[in-house]
Amino acid sequence: KIDHRFEKRPIVAVVVDHSQSMSLPAGPFETEESVAAVARAAGFAAADGAVDAETRKALNQLTRTRLAHTVLGAARDSFAATVAERFDLKFHSAGEELKPIAVDPSSYQMPDPPSPGEKKAALGAAITEVIEQAAGRQIAAIVLLTDGQNTGTVTLAQAALAASQVGAPVFPVPVGSAARLRDVAIVDVF
Repeated sequence: KIDHRFEKRPIVAVVVDHSQSMSLPAGPFETEESVAAVARAAGFAAADGAVDAETRKALNQLTRTRLAHTVLGAARDSFAATVAERFDLKFHSAGEELKPIAVDPSSYQMPDPPSPGEKKAALGAAITEVIEQAAGRQIAAIVLLTDGQNTGTVTLAQAALAASQVGAPVFPVPVGSAARLRDVAIVDVF
């Protein structure tokens, strides 16, 4: 007699926005608290939590995508390894369509982000695609690292409704500064 036991663990999907807007600088981070929080998350903070001028400059010059990848890489012990013990951890890239990201489970090292980013950020469609790919398996969480710019046909409200219907909580993680970038264009020179 041969007895096989297959355990289907709940899924935790990490979705990283790889659109063109994520190629913008992550900074500027104005307050000391925001700089310290980002430095800690990215693994750049000193032991006492202080952030020197060089680290501040480096954080302000990182792209949003690079910051997301750096934070995920720095969280390999506290997040990835802990989550992978109990859940099926899957990494995805969201752009015009949802694509898997090949991450080595032994190191959880994120590959370099695509350059340039994709033209669209179909975030709503990415969330619904994660649900469809689960094919009825329980989804413990969908972690979405993004700047919040959704340019797809599925709205984030529609995606949230679809996620709530299957009991999949969505945890959006904003990447970058809370301050709006100036959007200036020269219209006419007279």
